Amino acid sequence: MDIRSAALSSLEHRMRTAKEMEIRLKEKGFEEGEIAETMEWLTESRYIDDVAYGTEYLRYAFGKSRGINRAKIEMSERGISPGDIEKAIFAYEDENDVDIMEEEERRAMAEGENMVHRNGRDEKAMAKLGRRLNSLGYSTGLIYKVINRYRNPDS
Repeated sequence: MDIRSAALSSLEHRMRTAKEMEIRLKEKGFEEGEIAETMEWLTESRYIDDVAYGTEYLRYAFGKSRGINRAKIEMSERGISPGDIEKAIFAYEDENDVDIMEEEERRAMAEGENMVHRNGRDEKAMAKLGRRLNSLGYSTGLIYKVINRYRNPDS
């Protein structure tokens, strides 16, 4: 199988970042020069687009109630550059006509509401809520805001 066919075959299953594709092609035994040429072709043809990948990844992560911090880390681990991550965030906001931070607060509050409904409002439940929000990648400030909102619902 030639390198372009191998690359396109790999994309049949899911989108890939440039870094993921390079690793995949190296693992298949292709040479550095042909990988570089193929990566250029894939990028110019828009088969590989880290900003588009990042935008789709944000949609996925937010659908799983993850926070922006965790989503950024996961995109970085997949090889998306900090600049492309920021472009993906702006693209996501434009495509969905939202402010990510406002949307993030709504998701965190909804997660808090669900946890309080299941576990109550005592200190143990609030600690569990804090751990849950932290594991989802929400900022410390937002975690405290959610906990304070549900610890003291009348304030």
